[in-house]
Amino acid sequence: MDIKLMTFYGFLLLIVSPFIYFALKILVWIYNSIGDQEERLTVGELLKYTGHVVGIMGVFYVFSTLISKPTDTAKDSTTHSSSLMTREELLVVKTEINRMAPVKVDEGTEFVGAKLGNGLALIYKNRLLGDYPKGLAATGMLAPIRTNAVRTSCATSASRYLLSKGVMIKSRYYDRNGRLLGEFDFSIADCLVASSGGQQVPR
Repeated sequence: MDIKLMTFYGFLLLIVSPFIYFALKILVWIYNSIGDQEERLTVGELLKYTGHVVGIMGVFYVFSTLISKPTDTAKDSTTHSSSLMTREELLVVKTEINRMAPVKVDEGTEFVGAKLGNGLALIYKNRLLGDYPKGLAATGMLAPIRTNAVRTSCATSASRYLLSKGVMIKSRYYDRNGRLLGEFDFSIADCLVASSGGQQVPR
């Protein structure tokens, strides 16, 4: 953002701050007038709750700004070294993802967080809440999970942007005790295979 624009917003914030504080005091007075007298609200508490909401919105904004950029399908298959994401940039992405973790994906899966692997590998750690004593591959569940993960990631602009920048996504699934149940990885090449109707091979 331009420094002049940032300065303008700073001065604007200083000007409107007293009015915002006065409006918050009115909201607090109204809440305390009609609410439970044993649960009285203060301006500080209201600011704290507001800060949580703004913080969460900020995380999603920063994450989407970092990786939700238009992709050119024609360039996906001819990614050049000059257009690859740097490891430092991927570290920033990983940090922003982890700010939102843990997240419940569905009734039986929880996304625990992400970490960097070798090179441009981004590893997603997931926890399965069910019982899988033989693991996922032995039960035949790993292949359809990977197929669905590839389809979803290739159809999501943020994930596809990462893939198009040379990032290899690795998904690992653990049980509630931390035992590895199964893992797989995929790249932009898998998106091209999926779009052409080819068969994906777990790896």
